[in-house]
Amino acid sequence: MNLLILSRATEAVRPCAYGDTEIAHCNKLLNLIEPHLKRCGAACVRTPAGLSPAACAHFSNLQYMMHSAKHPGAQVFHYACHTQDQNSAAFQAVASGWGAYIFGSENRESPGGRRMAEILWEHQKQLYPHFFMVLPTDAYVELRKTRAPAVIEQIIFHDNPLDALWLHKHLPEIAENKARALCEISGVEWVAPGEKAKTWYTVQVGTYQSFACARAAEKELADAGFAGNIVKKRLTKKP
Repeated sequence: MNLLILSRATEAVRPCAYGDTEIAHCNKLLNLIEPHLKRCGAACVRTPAGLSPAACAHFSNLQYMMHSAKHPGAQVFHYACHTQDQNSAAFQAVASGWGAYIFGSENRESPGGRRMAEILWEHQKQLYPHFFMVLPTDAYVELRKTRAPAVIEQIIFHDNPLDALWLHKHLPEIAENKARALCEISGVEWVAPGEKAKTWYTVQVGTYQSFACARAAEKELADAGFAGNIVKKRLTKKP
């Protein structure tokens, strides 16, 4: 089972034109996103309140290591929910647009982060078809230090009064939109509110003492059209 790490905004001093702050409205949004994910059966964990970006990265890495040890082969994704500004104290900015930061530089970038950003945008543009940009950068510790593929999503410009109003008047719709995107990122089927999640069963095929033999069996299954993964365990006797 893959894991989603939901990272809280940390910039409490960044005021929003609607009257609250970036951290306040981003936490409201995460409060609405999380129940959607849990209803769909997506594994997710939220960074504790009050952490610095560096501490968020450290928390993310601990979750990555624990989840990888418990679920070999599973993937972990780090999603940071933010909004942006143009440092306009008078709330007179007119910029509108969506952006996402991923780890990278001029010559390289995180393919996992790029995939996350593009999936988020494919969903975001259904609600907010304005300017779009994915920016690779190594300036943010939450991207530079996390072991999992990571994205910092900047949903709107919160110093644009129209953007800020749109965000606050459509929080439930935006939360569902983000939850749909995160389900796609983590490989979980979306379950609409009121629907029941489907039950799935997995079948174990064979136990091997050699990794090469296990890999050959996995390839044989894949060639036949069946997905599989290898789980390593220490056993005192053959099951």
